Amino acid sequence: MAISRGTSNGPDWQDLAEMLEAFEKQNNALIEVSMKLSLTGDMPDLSLTAKAWARDADRRVAKPWASSNVICRAERVRTLEGLFTFLLYQLDFQLGEREWQKVFLEG
Repeated sequence: MAISRGTSNGPDWQDLAEMLEAFEKQNNALIEVSMKLSLTGDMPDLSLTAKAWARDADRRVAKPWASSNVICRAERVRTLEGLFTFLLYQLDFQLGEREWQKVFLEG
């Protein structure tokens, strides 16, 4: 974590990048994450979306293997790291379901 590098008291962008890299390797996928501002009433909020693709997929025409969207306030998450981690958990669940269907339903 960032504290071990002396860069801050909490996680930083390197921690998120390393988490994403490990997730991609584990799932043999390319993960695309986007962040956007959303408004809850007049309060700013963050929404993160992640999509998992085959590494060699042409993302202009291929469908993603899985996708997930989380909103900070809706999930009651207090940190960006927590929101990012929750997003990857949601994506991992969908990838697991996809794998289960491939193995058990398609033979």
